[in-house]
Parts: sequence; structure tokens; C-alpha cells
Amino acid sequence: MLVVLDNAASPQQVRPLLPGSSRSLVVVTSRSQLSGLVARDGAHRLTLDVLTPTQATELLRRIIGSRRIKNEPDAATELARRCGHLPLALRIAGERVASRRHATVGGLVGELADEENRLSTLATDDDDEYAAVGTVFSWSYRALSPEAARAFRLLGLHAGPDMSAPAAAALVGAPMGETRRLLTALTSAHLLQETGRDRYRFHDLVRLYALERANAEETEESRAEAIRRVLAWYVHTATAAGRAFIPPAVIAQTGAFPVGGPPAGCQPPAFAGHDQALDWCETENANLVAAVYQANRSGEHVAAWQIPIALGNFLFLRKPWTSWVSILQLSRCSAEQISDRAGEARMRLLLGIAYRDIGRPDEAVGYCRQALVVCKNVGFSLRAADAGEDLVGVFGPGEGPWVVVPAVDERADGGG
Repeated sequence: MLVVLDNAASPQQVRPLLPGSSRSLVVVTSRSQLSGLVARDGAHRLTLDVLTPTQATELLRRIIGSRRIKNEPDAATELARRCGHLPLALRIAGERVASRRHATVGGLVGELADEENRLSTLATDDDDEYAAVGTVFSWSYRALSPEAARAFRLLGLHAGPDMSAPAAAALVGAPMGETRRLLTALTSAHLLQETGRDRYRFHDLVRLYALERANAEETEESRAEAIRRVLAWYVHTATAAGRAFIPPAVIAQTGAFPVGGPPAGCQPPAFAGHDQALDWCETENANLVAAVYQANRSGEHVAAWQIPIALGNFLFLRKPWTSWVSILQLSRCSAEQISDRAGEARMRLLLGIAYRDIGRPDEAVGYCRQALVVCKNVGFSLRAADAGEDLVGVFGPGEGPWVVVPAVDERADGGG
């Protein structure tokens, strides 16, 4: 006999239904990993991933029809992407187009562009709870413990494409041991994906569901505090990484970074040296970019300019200026918005270096001159540092230089 047990919630549901004969086979489907069945009952686990882009487009073709997909190939690819290549989402989206004579694939893609309403769009019109993506996610969510459910909601506030366990701990506001236990609970429920050692990501649609739950069940103060915690973690970890790029003798010569000690509960990692710091910066690059955007959007303007400044040594080394110039401009706007003149000066200096390195010297000189004006207005000075090339550092009253950046050559204008 072949026994199929569909959508099992726990091993306790399954065990009473297992045949006593070894000649029978049982297939169990579940959103949980059902680890107890593997450990005690000898089950073999097969974890199913989402479809590949090609498979997802093929599924849409079968539902909508070859002709309509052929007429809108790019829209079909984008529709599959916005459904996260998830079979249920693809079937619902395909049915919405197939059942409407004048509907277009591109039109549905436009509807799904609104992330706030994407989950409600991915539901059938007849209120069938088995044909609504958000409802299916809710089955797993409701089975979580209160602590894991809270972690799920708060992790949905993370702005980047993936997250490390320490960043998750900052969001949740819990020690690392407890955070790892909560992350395990979420991965076991397939609400979070483990992508590497201590690294996790949400499926796109699950992330939207987590954010929806956070907005519905967490207070505005709770959400804001979680965002402040994770931004503080990124600021202080980026600062620690920035220090690892500089020899101790140079740090002693040029002074300390102006970021104070981390707040209570924020535990940035220590970096053993240059290579480890560089690896962290490269791994977290997309998350750091997203953190600056989130800091600006949420009104955490100090963090918005401190993150790129803390990363200055990484930026000077790797020079990813093409993708960072718009971020630096956003950080400058944050400093200006709160009248943080020191932050504004430092951001203008960093923009000067960025524009110099991408071959736009006029803008580079302009930003460095603007930084000089700001520094003079607030009593700061620009001073050369002996580090093997022309450098300029920002000094404040009673403090050492905070950031050291290459000077812009103005010899074409008769100056240095």
C-alpha cells in the first residue's frame, strides 16, 4: 500500500498512521522538516526548492497558453520573478490572466509591482484559503512559538537581501544562543532559508508576509527600535572593519573614528586582520547599501552617513564608486537634513574622492572645496598627514583627525 499524508503539521500526526508492514510506503508532505520522523522513524527527507526561471515560465505557459506567453516573453519572465518562482503563486497568477480575456501578462506584472498589496493580489477571487499565498504562509506562522513568531516579524524589517546571525540577533534584541535557536525554528518551518554558515534569507514572498505581520502585530515603537538596533550593529561593525584595514601606528597618528562605543546589547564582531575585514565588507556590501537607504527612509540620519564613512577604507581599496555615488549623495542629504555639519563635511570629502576616481575631476574639486568651506564654518581644519602620499584629514576642536582621504589635485587651477 502507498499511503500519502498531505500537509502534516507534526510527527505526532503522522506516527499513528504509519503502516506496520515494511512492504508499504508512506509519502508525507509538510511545511515543517519533521525532524522527529527522520531521527526516530527512519524517514528520508527530500527538500523541494522553488522552480527554476525556465520551469516557472513553462508553468505559466501551460496555464495561460503558448500564444499569450509568446506575445509577452519579457513580461512572463518578470511575472515569474515577482511570484518568486513559487508554484502556488505562479498558478494563481496564471489563472488570473487565463480567466480574463482582455488581461495581459504585463498588466498583472504592474499590479504585482506594489509590494504592499502583492500577497493580496496572489489570491483567487473565490476566497479559497487553499489558493491564497498569504493564507498558506499563515499556517506555518500560526504553528510557531510566540518567541519564534516575534523573531519572524522583526526579521522581516531587515532591508538587505540576506542577513547574518549577528545581524538577526541585533534585530531581535536577543543573545546569540537564543537567536540561533529561533533561526533554527524558522528554517525548520521553511519560513527562512539557510544559505550558508550563519547566513539566512527570506523567500521574497515570505519576506513580504513577515513585513505584513510586523506592521499588523508590532507597535510602531517596537519596529523603530528593532531598526535602530540593526543599524547600530552595522555602524559599529563597519567601524571595526574599517579599523582592521589600518595599521595600529597609523591609527595612533591619525586619531580615532568618532563613532562612540556600541549601545547596550550591540556586540559587533572583532576582526583578526585585513583579510577578514575585507571579506566581511564584500559579503555585506549589498546589506550595507540597503542599510543606508533604510536609515535615510526611517529618519536615522546619523547612521545614514556614518555607515559609508566607516567603510571609507574599504571603498578606497575596492573603489565601487559607480554603485556607491548615489548612496553617498543620500548620506550627504541625511547629514544636511539634521544639520550635522561634521557629517556633511566628511560626506563631501568622500564624494570628492569618488568623483575623482571615476574620472570627474571638476565635481571632485567642487565637493572638496565645499567640504573645506563647511569645515572652516564649524571650526574644523584640513591638515595633511604623512602617509606616503598627499592626504587630507578632517580635524575637529580637541579631537584627532577622524577620516583620512586622498587629496584632490587642483594644480590645473594653480592650487594643490
